[in-house]
Amino acid sequence: LSYTTHWGPGILAEWEHRNLNGKGEKLSVKANVWQRQQEGTVMYLIPDFLHRHQDLLWLAQLQREQTFAYTATSYS
Repeated sequence: LSYTTHWGPGILAEWEHRNLNGKGEKLSVKANVWQRQQEGTVMYLIPDFLHRHQDLLWLAQLQREQTFAYTATSYS
């Protein structure tokens, strides 16, 4: 929990699961929620994908910012 004069009250939450399917896969979720801004990230990592020392990384991000002048939303 936190508070800033710019963003107002906020909370940061993270969760991670290592070795998801028994082969070292990692799933992590991160959320950072403020009164005027929200951010979220989901990451899935598969180590040694197809070749040794070659990882596959899936990453999804969402960001939303709301001010008095505008509202911005982005996905990637």
